[in-house]
Amino acid sequence: MIDFFSRRTKKPAIATDSVIFTIIEDKLHVLLIERKNDPFKDKWALPGGFMEWEESTKQSAARELAEETGLKGVQLEQFGVFDKPGRDPRGTVVSIEFCGLVRAENVEPKGADDAKIAQWFAMNDLPDLAFDHAEVLKAALKSMQQKETDYHWFKPLLPGEFTLAELHKIFTIALGKKLDKRNLLRLIQEQKLLTPVLKTKKGRGKPAEVYRMIDKN
Repeated sequence: MIDFFSRRTKKPAIATDSVIFTIIEDKLHVLLIERKNDPFKDKWALPGGFMEWEESTKQSAARELAEETGLKGVQLEQFGVFDKPGRDPRGTVVSIEFCGLVRAENVEPKGADDAKIAQWFAMNDLPDLAFDHAEVLKAALKSMQQKETDYHWFKPLLPGEFTLAELHKIFTIALGKKLDKRNLLRLIQEQKLLTPVLKTKKGRGKPAEVYRMIDKN
């Protein structure tokens, strides 16, 4: 690895981190890794690391995510930059932060490279985090919740086919607040994101129509 913190150069390093959310047992979870090396050895942190030459920040985030957790092909979106002096005991590190969503049943995180373990944690039961990752995670959650009407961004959380009740439940968990079912359906339909799949699903009452979310034009 390049010695970013050489006394001879004393230049800031650029790093990337990824905040990956999912829903497990009706609770919002985030993916964390247990660090294998110092600083903060054995502490939990967000997957991430230093940029390499000839890669963009998004490429760096995707590479580090794959190396440390095995997750590939996750749609990542930048949401912030953290650059407070002293956030990394090794020297000045500017971190570009990304966020992504996945369905837990579609992935199997496995710690590798600089991570001993990769594991899902419920947002209401988090361990102490290394660096300033508690602040990063808080910012990621706020950024996600501000996408309240960008419904297509939440598509990775949805199964291929779903009822409106299932759709409402997923958005309620992701956004962390109660949503009016009729208003949610109206706003999503205005964005022309839903299409019926011409079948029904049994429930407590009468069978419910089944939908899927289509890609934006």
